[in-house]
Amino acid sequence: MVRCTVSALPLIAARAHEWETLIKVLKQTEQINCMVMGPDRMLRLGEMHTVMAALWPVGNVIEDSGLDEAWSKADIYGLTTTRQILDAKHMKRALEAHTSTVQALYDLCVEEFFLDHPYLKGPCAEAAQQLD
Repeated sequence: MVRCTVSALPLIAARAHEWETLIKVLKQTEQINCMVMGPDRMLRLGEMHTVMAALWPVGNVIEDSGLDEAWSKADIYGLTTTRQILDAKHMKRALEAHTSTVQALYDLCVEEFFLDHPYLKGPCAEAAQQLD
C-alpha cells in the first residue's frame, strides 16, 4: 500500500490586489518550488490548463445554442466528441471546433454585410489582394 500526504495551500487573509500580498504569495510560491523541484530548477505549468479553463465557458455558451447540434447533424463531430468539446475535455478538438465555428460565422457575417453594402465588395476585394 502506498501512502501519500495531501496538503492544501494556506489562505491569506489579505486583499489580493495589494503589493504586500502579491509579494508574500510570490515568496511562498518560490519556497514551495524549491521544496518540490530543488533550488536550481523552476516548476512551469503548461498552457493546457489555462486553455481548457478558457474553453469551458465557451462550451457553456455554445451548449443548446444549436451550434453543438449542427456539429453532430453535419457529421463533423459525433455526439460523444461534441460533449467532450463542450465540457473542455478534449483540448485539440475543442480548439479546432471553436476556431472553425468562428470562421464559418464570420464568413456568413461578411456575406450578409456585402449583401447590404454591395458597393463596398469591390474595394474590399482589391484591398485584400494588395494585402495578400
